[in-house]
Amino acid sequence: MLKMIIESWKKEGMSPEDFIDYLVNVHGPLVARYGRALGFRKYIQNYRLPSPEIDAFAEERGWAQAPDSSVEIWFDSIESLQAAFNSPEGMAASAILEEDERRFVNPRNVSAFLAEEHIIFDFMAPGLYRSSNDKTVKMVCQAWKKSDMDEKAFYQYWQVQHGDLVREQARNMGFVRYVQSHRIPSPEIEGFAKARGWRQAPYGLTEIWFENEKGLSEAFSNPNAAKSSAILEEDEAHFVNPNRLTAFLAREHVVFDDIKSNK
Repeated sequence: MLKMIIESWKKEGMSPEDFIDYLVNVHGPLVARYGRALGFRKYIQNYRLPSPEIDAFAEERGWAQAPDSSVEIWFDSIESLQAAFNSPEGMAASAILEEDERRFVNPRNVSAFLAEEHIIFDFMAPGLYRSSNDKTVKMVCQAWKKSDMDEKAFYQYWQVQHGDLVREQARNMGFVRYVQSHRIPSPEIEGFAKARGWRQAPYGLTEIWFENEKGLSEAFSNPNAAKSSAILEEDEAHFVNPNRLTAFLAREHVVFDDIKSNK
């Protein structure tokens, strides 16, 4: 399966609370109603939570301002995506969702890309993820390659060398799950974004889970975590552009999941 990732910044003058309220209680149900006509099989919202730890972490590294939300939309395949986006029902649904998007986001501050997910490690207890007892939170980070680096080399380094290093340092950092989503070419998604006037998309997304918000705070105050963080930051200089990276804290909000219901 593949997923489309859409990242958004709130409309100018809108409070973070109003943005989240609209995203969750108005736009989410609208996507649940019309998204299946576009081939959506699963739709997850990740909205930004206040986090002094993550904000300080990003500021220390010189990262850019983070978006206010990141949503994940899952498709069965490229073929099902193409068929849905080009169908009359899909085009009608797309127009309805686009009209609603303009009520709470600025289209110049939205990006979208199709991605393939790579689970680098998962140390969670079996059956915990998305269960009724799941209290996890996650740090969501945009990934931008160095301007002089080949895309293939970027993805290889990110997944293998950096992925292995993150796994080695994970316990010190309090990381319990680490997933990379690598951007893949998609004329449909790129055309979809261009038609809406959206901005350039990043090269991928990193998602790092913590057991809970308390666990995150404890990890970031741990001296061993500071040492591990410095090791990872040093390695990041080999393949990413720090001036374009972003990070924010989120908790997953699953709007619908037809994949799970069919298992």
